[in-house]
Amino acid sequence: MISMGMTRVAVLLAGLLLAASPVRAADEATPVAVVPLSSLAIYPQLSAPAQVVSLNDSLVDASITATVEQIAVRVGDVAAAGSELLRLECGDQRDILGQRLAARDALKARLAFAEFQYARARSLVQGKTISDEQLRQRQADAGALQAELDGAESGVTLAQRNVERCVVRAPFQAVVMERLMGVGERAQPGKPLLRLLDLSLLEVTAQVPAFDAAPLASMQGVDETELTLQVDGRRYPLALRRVVAALEPRSRSRELRLDFVGEPAPPGSSGRLQWRHPHPHLPAEFLLRRDDRYGVYLLREGRAQFVVVDDAREGSPVALSLPPETLIITEGRYGLIDGAAVVVVE
Repeated sequence: MISMGMTRVAVLLAGLLLAASPVRAADEATPVAVVPLSSLAIYPQLSAPAQVVSLNDSLVDASITATVEQIAVRVGDVAAAGSELLRLECGDQRDILGQRLAARDALKARLAFAEFQYARARSLVQGKTISDEQLRQRQADAGALQAELDGAESGVTLAQRNVERCVVRAPFQAVVMERLMGVGERAQPGKPLLRLLDLSLLEVTAQVPAFDAAPLASMQGVDETELTLQVDGRRYPLALRRVVAALEPRSRSRELRLDFVGEPAPPGSSGRLQWRHPHPHLPAEFLLRRDDRYGVYLLREGRAQFVVVDDAREGSPVALSLPPETLIITEGRYGLIDGAAVVVVE
């Protein structure tokens, strides 16, 4: 049995413990410190692997059937647009051109005589020396020869083009990636001669997580997003051209296509796409966890309001769709509950 003296000691000790405990009255305001969201906001730097690609990786073939006579470039050479790449043996094409020029000149002579006959017939018909039927025959003869001459002119034009096609020229500024045919081989349409990589039309492609790509879709211009490509320690400014609408199902990522602003990186280069997030973020240290959900305490009319952030990830800054002047509780927030009365202190 517990003695009366021991009971008095226990009560005394309990009273002392209660007196020392910092129990706050239910209506007593908790002192807190607040800072506007605009002063806390950061713009996280993000990155993703990226590669420089050429819009034209082309296999160049011949437009006529002929033997390769000379190849003017080697693998790795840079060819200017319009410069000679390869020459074909062109004797047959020049012979065809000569034949068609001769046929055209013969038709011109015949047409000149037919037009002379038609003009003379027109003068004779007025004196009733020839009939109207003979006049129409002269007119028809001249018209038929004119039609033949038009066809011959088209044949000459085609033959001239085939002679020009004996020299294969670079369709754009390009680097020679492969030689697919040698001197003495028979070239023909559809059979590749050279592989060229366009140096004038380059883009950057990058695979970015869908949640990071979405905010970029509405942004335009390099100044707003600070998009750059880093390759071997060098930075190349970029401008966003397109966020591809299709979602890559396995990685849940979106493809970005970007243009260079200024000097481009070499085609085939691999590096890191880096950009500043276009929307303000709250640093991760100000997030709290309540009932397995992450959120932040705001000051609203003298009380603490817990706002849940659905897409928050532990240890990562989070974007808040709140006005810049929103007051964030930064000190005294750990012991708060939603709706608790607070008082702001310096």
